[in-house]
Amino acid sequence: MIPFARTRDIIETSSTLFNERGYGLSAIRKHGRDQLLGFTGYWFLRSPPELELLFGIASDFWGQRIATEAARSMIQYGFEMLGFEVIAAIADAPNPASLPVLDKLGTRRCALADKPDACFLSLTNWDWANAS
Repeated sequence: MIPFARTRDIIETSSTLFNERGYGLSAIRKHGRDQLLGFTGYWFLRSPPELELLFGIASDFWGQRIATEAARSMIQYGFEMLGFEVIAAIADAPNPASLPVLDKLGTRRCALADKPDACFLSLTNWDWANAS
């Protein structure tokens, strides 16, 4: 569980990123409902910081394609609205369920030497636009 102060910092940083760059983290909810299902967006991770696609779904909602649809929407937004040429993501060993989601969306797996317990993935705008 993330401490309240850290959560507040993440929300403030996300708000600043949205205002300055058009991206950050967004809540995932069913239309017209307040219940939080998860989150998605773009965030700077690792050292040095690199912008990456993130998504997380509460366990009560796993297996309902919510993660796939959220990630698909963020990828489309990144390419079409933000003009990204490449979108990166990382799946850590404790979260193997992220890999099939990212595979469905056409990402390619790459080696990540400084993090052997993780899988680094990327997707180019060209691959996204030309996916069948």
